[in-house]
Amino acid sequence: MKDPREAIWLEKIRADIGEIGPLEIQLLNLMHWVGRTLKSVNPPMPTKNPLDILDSGIGWCEQQVKVFLWCANRLYGVKTREVALYHTDGVNGHSVAEVFCGDRWLLFDVHSEHQSVYRHTKDGHIMGYLEICANVEQVVAEQHPWRGTNGQGKEGFYATAVLHPSLRDRRGPGAAYCNFHPDDWV
Repeated sequence: MKDPREAIWLEKIRADIGEIGPLEIQLLNLMHWVGRTLKSVNPPMPTKNPLDILDSGIGWCEQQVKVFLWCANRLYGVKTREVALYHTDGVNGHSVAEVFCGDRWLLFDVHSEHQSVYRHTKDGHIMGYLEICANVEQVVAEQHPWRGTNGQGKEGFYATAVLHPSLRDRRGPGAAYCNFHPDDWV
């Protein structure tokens, strides 16, 4: 049985962000909507349910990513995955979203204090996690004010080969793909 809040939230999101333009633009609009809608509070509510997160109006990076992925899946029917990142300082972690669009994964740094996408310098497409790792200079060029305990900025999430020891699925430098189906969260 579906939660009745699902239809209410999806209708509100559609009304707020519209349904005009290519999927990439709609995903960018959704990312910005999540950033405006969820207040960044740490520690967040201890839930993975996007509807509970939306109702609370608060969420740290992981919760904001879960809401974005759930919405992208429900609104556009796309494959989604969370990417858990670990910084070169060995202390900080971060969650970002990847959405399969066309023939590639696109990375969205959804958290309201970090919101960004990284576009390839040659053709302007939004890059995915592994592509960003190979072009980390674009993250350095972003000039984001956040710094890890070692002084490195957000590039430290994409420039490390250090993997968190508890992760079983270790396909990328400094990250683990969390392939949860959105129905697992509600």
